[in-house]
Amino acid sequence: MDLKELQGFSAATNIAEHLEDDELLKIGRRCHEQYKMDKRSRKEWEKTQEKSMKLVKQVLEVKNFPWPNCANTNYPLVTVGAIQFNARAYPAIISSNMVVKGEVIGHDPQGIKTERAGRIGKHMSYQFLHEQDEWETDTDRLLLTLPVVGDVFRKTYYDPMKGRNRITNIQRSFWLLSRLILMRSRMAIIGIKAE
Repeated sequence: MDLKELQGFSAATNIAEHLEDDELLKIGRRCHEQYKMDKRSRKEWEKTQEKSMKLVKQVLEVKNFPWPNCANTNYPLVTVGAIQFNARAYPAIISSNMVVKGEVIGHDPQGIKTERAGRIGKHMSYQFLHEQDEWETDTDRLLLTLPVVGDVFRKTYYDPMKGRNRITNIQRSFWLLSRLILMRSRMAIIGIKAE
């Protein structure tokens, strides 16, 4: 593949239309194999997530110790903790109109880096608070999920359909968990299975 061909791909909406069938099959196999490898490598993490979800959902299971069918009371400690974390963290993040703040690394004697960091922070804060309707709601959901799951991720990208940047929370059980905690309105999730 030469440079001109790669540059052509960068301008294409769908590069699959420009590739041969055997190349697409090769790419598909590689993606599928790496998906299965990722799935195997996170098996232990998924078990931990299932246990966390059971605690949040307060799943009652039959308890047979110290005797068969003994009492099994679940207190919503994890759920209450998640709500309290959200209640404290959210106002700390949204305390002003500057939700993005840059940190200058390295020597900056003339303050050029500091000024640039300030401009970038101001612009991104404006985008998050005024152009991205989903940012505050998604931040609220993220802060409900974080203390239970332990890690959540965000994807920031340009959406050509909306003509602006978008931010999306990424987590396997993210939307389900935040819905369970606050019993929010009905949400639909579309899943794609690679196998």
